[in-house]
Amino acid sequence: MDFQALRTFVAVAETGQFQAAADDLRISQQAVSKRVAALEKHLGVTLLVRSSRGSRASLDGQAFLPHAKKILAAVEQAQQAVHPQRRPLRVDVLNRRIAPAQAVYAFYRANPGTALDTVTLAAQGALDAVRTVLDGSVDVSFRAIRADQIPPGVRAERLLDNPLQALLGPAHPLAGADQLRPEDLAGHRVWIPGMRFPRDRGGFLCRVSGEGGVLVVDR
Repeated sequence: MDFQALRTFVAVAETGQFQAAADDLRISQQAVSKRVAALEKHLGVTLLVRSSRGSRASLDGQAFLPHAKKILAAVEQAQQAVHPQRRPLRVDVLNRRIAPAQAVYAFYRANPGTALDTVTLAAQGALDAVRTVLDGSVDVSFRAIRADQIPPGVRAERLLDNPLQALLGPAHPLAGADQLRPEDLAGHRVWIPGMRFPRDRGGFLCRVSGEGGVLVVDR
């Protein structure tokens, strides 16, 4: 289907005049007529009815008009998605169920006019996510990463302190504690569901394991 023909049909249906549509699209009235005729031939229906007072959408045209608008809007969004200067801000939230996604959603609720496109690069480690920011595939990524791993051209800001929940059995010696410090875990085996090895998160777990005497296991 010819998208220019779709755009032309919508212009005529909204203005009610072939000449007005031609002026809006900066083409000749003859080109407008040819595009509409080609679209009608492709669909096998009459979309516009001409009269002495202008043109109006036929019954088929009225039924087709909202769908044509949706198609044009989708095409526009698709084009914007691949042009960084025009597309929405693309934010990697890692996973849609964790704190970064909730923070971005709260921001959008407070600023509904902001153009945001959230993606999840859960299969990529922290350094891979940094590279996607550097090459422009995403604009922002929520990751924990060491300062010495941030390459030139990428800026890092501390945005979220995301607490970790320790799940302990009732007989565990630490079960009664209100909160735990890394050093409290010394000598204990710790399993972090979903964590891939080798460990990422900016080496945090490696430092906890090495300096605090914590054994982080992969199960």
